[in-house]
Amino acid sequence: MIPLPQHTDSVRSSASHQHEPDTHSPRGEKNLPRKLPLFSVVIPAYRVERYLETTLKSVYAQTETDFEIVVVDDGSPDGTAEILRRQTDPRLRVIRQANQGECSARNRGMREARGTYIALLDADDAWRPNHLELARQALEAYPEYGWYASTHERVEGEEISPDHFAMPAKQRSLKAVNWYLEGFVDMLPCSCSVFRRDIVQGTDLFPVGVKMFGDNIGLSRLCRQYPMFLLSDAESMIYLDRTTSATGIYRQTGFGSRSGVELDALRLHQALAAEPGCSREARLMYRHFSLNNWWMRISSASLIGWLPEIAERRPLTGAGCTLWLKVFCLLNHIVCRAMRWGIRRRINSLRRTMDRLAAEQRVILNPSPQSSHSAASAQATSNTP
Repeated sequence: MIPLPQHTDSVRSSASHQHEPDTHSPRGEKNLPRKLPLFSVVIPAYRVERYLETTLKSVYAQTETDFEIVVVDDGSPDGTAEILRRQTDPRLRVIRQANQGECSARNRGMREARGTYIALLDADDAWRPNHLELARQALEAYPEYGWYASTHERVEGEEISPDHFAMPAKQRSLKAVNWYLEGFVDMLPCSCSVFRRDIVQGTDLFPVGVKMFGDNIGLSRLCRQYPMFLLSDAESMIYLDRTTSATGIYRQTGFGSRSGVELDALRLHQALAAEPGCSREARLMYRHFSLNNWWMRISSASLIGWLPEIAERRPLTGAGCTLWLKVFCLLNHIVCRAMRWGIRRRINSLRRTMDRLAAEQRVILNPSPQSSHSAASAQATSNTP
């Protein structure tokens, strides 16, 4: 069984209006009583000097102001530390550690968090001004659910402009869904999620040493106890899809086929699926993840893109060898297409099963304004003589 690692730090009360000594004061004022914040925003930081200031500005601009920011500098060798030193907002706390990886830094930040809720944010993403406000409203309205997530807007490029997060997000619906069945598709855990601190305290949620999809593994563990969560359709998080990010590098390396970065996550999924008590919903998600990885890796394995180069190099390669290379590239492509077709059929069948179960478990908590207006109009029409 894969346990959630325990830590030995003392656990503070999650009540947002209690006071405690502040041992991480941004001004060096130690042992002064301080009201616990409602939110702790946890940001792991490594080599993010180009993005961090924009990320912090988006947090400072939140309409919900009762928060602290916990930035864990994971031994950044660039100018990240200098950017943090220039910050003057007293709600910011900086924790420095030797480089141990993103999951370790995120776990450290969650251990240091003092708020009633913990909001995760990557150091190159951003929030719209009402991200925390929407989270608070949802979690206070439906306290039976332990965590919340928004959806996101994807921005391709190398930086986020302040214009991207200047306007508040519009929320049309809020629903409770099973993370294994549909939540893992609709949200990005490490910048969209907000947890009640009491459901994650005492654990290091994210697997240290896993270079890719550690967030997926962390939520897989959490959802053993809390599979249902609040999902808003408000795109209150801005995700920076850049070529130099871990995800961008992952795509460039053939979806893990050459770098092996996804194998750690796949092996952990396999171990989690083998544990006693693993739910049917969890097993379906693990299988979906594995099949989708095969589909992407097979797609990147096709050699059909070599044909123009083979033709160009024919004078030096020789006519016979060129013909041989073309034939085998075409055969490879045919085999890859057949494999992709077979796997896609299985993914589609699996997805139909997951969609059916998701619909059975989904709870619509507040319909969209358009739906409410339509229903009201229809009722009014039916009452008209």
